[in-house]
Amino acid sequence: MKGKGLLVILVALVWGSGGVAFADLTSNATANVAVHVVSNVAVGVVTTVVDFGNIQTGPFGGPIIFRVDANVQVLFLGVAVSNLYKDDAPTSPYFIPIDVAAGVGVAPVIGSELPTGEDNRLAYDLSPIFVGPFIGLQTVGGLFGSGQNNHFSQEVVVTPTWVQIDNELPTGEYSGLVMLTAVIGQP
Repeated sequence: MKGKGLLVILVALVWGSGGVAFADLTSNATANVAVHVVSNVAVGVVTTVVDFGNIQTGPFGGPIIFRVDANVQVLFLGVAVSNLYKDDAPTSPYFIPIDVAAGVGVAPVIGSELPTGEDNRLAYDLSPIFVGPFIGLQTVGGLFGSGQNNHFSQEVVVTPTWVQIDNELPTGEYSGLVMLTAVIGQP
């Protein structure tokens, strides 16, 4: 009798547990699956080579078009700009400096700098940095909002300025780099 009671209890425990599988000709089970989509951003350049033409002296610059794609509506954007070096040689003593006073224009095609009413212009942090192999400056970051619903997928026009102040600067080609950085959240 004791053996039968123990057998009944064991059978009841096995049948009552949810993790037991019963064999048959067909069977299936379902698992609940979840994933969390996180923020992401990608920056590309549309105008990879920009030729500003000829210059004697004075300020010059112009638009450089980047493409920014993010699954968030607000980004911190910053720009790094190098001086322009003769014959693309970062060790050349001959270069055209950045026009620090002008800052850098940053204008999303469908958006603007926040809070609304800002001038879409970023000032330079005056600590020298390397932009690739060239010496340059970076801007302070600015908060930019997209006019698109819950994403930032558009072109951003970046407008740096340089100033040629040396009347005896050797002729030739002077070049450098401009880099746009996009950051999700606080930089």
